[in-house]
Amino acid sequence: MFSLISHLLLLLSGDVELNPGPTVEEACKKVKEILRSHYAVLEEATKGSLSSILSHLYAKGIITKTVRDSQSLNYNKMIDEFEAKLSLLKDVSELKAHCQVFVECISQGGPTDAAARSLDSEWGKVFDMESLLPAASSMISSTSLVSTIAPTGFIHSNDTSSTNDLTMTLSSQSVNAGATSHDINLTDPFICEESEKEVYKSLE
Repeated sequence: MFSLISHLLLLLSGDVELNPGPTVEEACKKVKEILRSHYAVLEEATKGSLSSILSHLYAKGIITKTVRDSQSLNYNKMIDEFEAKLSLLKDVSELKAHCQVFVECISQGGPTDAAARSLDSEWGKVFDMESLLPAASSMISSTSLVSTIAPTGFIHSNDTSSTNDLTMTLSSQSVNAGATSHDINLTDPFICEESEKEVYKSLE
């Protein structure tokens, strides 16, 4: 009986030992396989911002100065150097941190952000996480900003004040236009000969 209880307690307390997770070698292999499956998508997505990504990776110590300063801005060299450093890591936590920095650096918004998040979701599973990216690094949507800006000259239907202002302006212009075409010439009231005759006739 005592031995049975001891065995059960050992099983409960030894859950971490029974499920230690992948070794650094296993995790590194999975990370490389996932990166390879995303290779083409990442290459296409980073074409327009590779220079900036290389600078970020260099600043974080992920790539060397030689790769950063490469005139061809070689995507292949960036990936090769990232994978080479993966193989040198001796701890799963270091491997996770290395992958996290890489994802943060390539997440530059737009196509790169989408590609980075797709990679991140799969890498996170290797380390039993939903995401390697911190919540603060989430891309801010510009939809709300764009939606609040109306095109030039456009008036919302529910903006009664703007509509009224426009109506008053047009009315004022119409009155001014009318006044211009019907102004009375005070300096020469008989500019029309027929009008002059009618006036003199009424005086007789």
